Amino acid sequence: MIIYKTTNKINGKFYIGQDTKNNSSYLGSGKLILAAIVKYGKENFIKETIETCDTQERLDEKEIFWIKELNAIDRETGYNLHTGGKGMTAERRQ
Repeated sequence: MIIYKTTNKINGKFYIGQDTKNNSSYLGSGKLILAAIVKYGKENFIKETIETCDTQERLDEKEIFWIKELNAIDRETGYNLHTGGKGMTAERRQ
């Protein structure tokens, strides 16, 4: 289980998310990141692990922390729409 950062190699904007399966091809499911992947092409994004977690609770805590720490909801720099964590349902994440 990881917290990851997906970065657009063209404009530097990024998305912070959590991946319970450590799927290297999964870049994110947020509305803005998905639109950017369509616009720029998957090959123009890189995914890196920021932190590894052992529990879902810790994963949620760290997602909230990293979104805030890196200011990922700022439209100038990030693709995140929400602060993350356990309060986010799959529907709200998109």
